[in-house]
Amino acid sequence: MNSGIEYLLSKSKPLIQPLIMKMVELSTFSATSDPFFSVLTAELSDVILNKLFGNLSEDFVSRSLSNQELEKVGAALAFAVMEIKENFGKRKTLREDGFFDLDEFERSPYDEIGEGVYIKTKDEFELKKVKFYGNFLANIAFDEEVSKEEANKLLSLIDSLTYRQIKLLALVTSSYSTLGIESHKMYELITNIGEKVMGIEIPKMRSLPNKDFKQGGMGGYSTISIYQDLMDLMRLGLIVQRTEGEIEIILDITHINPSCLAPVGLGAQLYNFMNLNQMTDEELEETLKQL
Repeated sequence: MNSGIEYLLSKSKPLIQPLIMKMVELSTFSATSDPFFSVLTAELSDVILNKLFGNLSEDFVSRSLSNQELEKVGAALAFAVMEIKENFGKRKTLREDGFFDLDEFERSPYDEIGEGVYIKTKDEFELKKVKFYGNFLANIAFDEEVSKEEANKLLSLIDSLTYRQIKLLALVTSSYSTLGIESHKMYELITNIGEKVMGIEIPKMRSLPNKDFKQGGMGGYSTISIYQDLMDLMRLGLIVQRTEGEIEIILDITHINPSCLAPVGLGAQLYNFMNLNQMTDEELEETLKQL
């Protein structure tokens, strides 16, 4: 394995080892000098790891970074490796559109995005975002529909969002209204068909509250704060509010009704590339109660 990759993965231990060690306990991998690496990189060849992360990782370990910065970058890399393994397990294939080809500067478009992810992760103070930076880095390696320029745009959006805003995006995207589902019974029917007939897992859906603050106003800083987060997501073009199929123009947070929100364009892309369906029910339910 590339020495830069190995070093960064070793630095990720303080942040992700609890998760990995649970996998070790359940795994059938043969014992090695370090089961952490055995589970983390199992079924991935050094050729693939070096192709995706080799040059970039070697460059980063030569930079003057603090121990915490190295831990965060290493954790993002580790989460990317785990997401790549999952994608291969779903029979997905790496893109073949030249995204990994080196240019005259000996850099590929993927190297450029990877450096951006490493830099953003290095400076990230909300540690729970690190996992989703890693997911993003992994998933753009499999989708030819996203160009380097589009990936850079998505990366800048991830950087601008707080972790709570990311949770809100996940909630809106996984709401019943997004699929046009009006009842739990309909969702249960779709779930049964998906799992039993088609063999696919349907993500858990939630009902967002039907709120109307237009008459009575909105009170309490915590409520105002989280609805301002929703407004920010609208301004960024990640979500919209629909009433009877028509998009509303929202100018004030008191006009926001969570039950009418839905993701659009970039919001749906971010949800998919960050694989936000990996967020825990506990975290999402906690945020849902604040709405």
